[in-house]
Amino acid sequence: MTPSLSRRIVRSRSSSVGANCRFVSGAVNELCELLRAVAAYASGGMKSLNDLSRRRQCRCDQAAGTDEIAMPTIFIGLLALALVLWLAKSFARVDPKYMIRVGRTAGGIVALAGAAFLGARGELAVALPLGVTGLGLLGWAPAGGGRTRKAPAKPRRSVPIPLLSSWITIPAR
Repeated sequence: MTPSLSRRIVRSRSSSVGANCRFVSGAVNELCELLRAVAAYASGGMKSLNDLSRRRQCRCDQAAGTDEIAMPTIFIGLLALALVLWLAKSFARVDPKYMIRVGRTAGGIVALAGAAFLGARGELAVALPLGVTGLGLLGWAPAGGGRTRKAPAKPRRSVPIPLLSSWITIPAR
């Protein structure tokens, strides 16, 4: 805090009836405790405030073991990060054709499961098109991007083009 700001705060404190205090490194925790105490007093008076004080002392005695609670959480977070990085690396190395085949199969299975669920609920207007799409993705029906064969490749013609010093052959379209 700059000296000029400190002087302004002292002046405003002396001219007003309000209270102020300096914030330290644990100011957030102190403010939280203060607000908790104000809420306890507002809801139940001094009895509630004394109960809060007794509970706080018990928690302070138990707070020494917070390292034991935080370590598993940190370990699980690091494990999850390692898993996500490994999956991202594996995904980057996979053959796209394989991913398309797996994606179609998985999408077909999910679509059929959704169609069965919706059909069981009686919503046939949605279940039937979803089921046909699922079958198409699995290759059992023509809908939904079913398997089609490529047309055989046509032989390409070459057209010779004369240049200044040599001939270059460029495929015709």
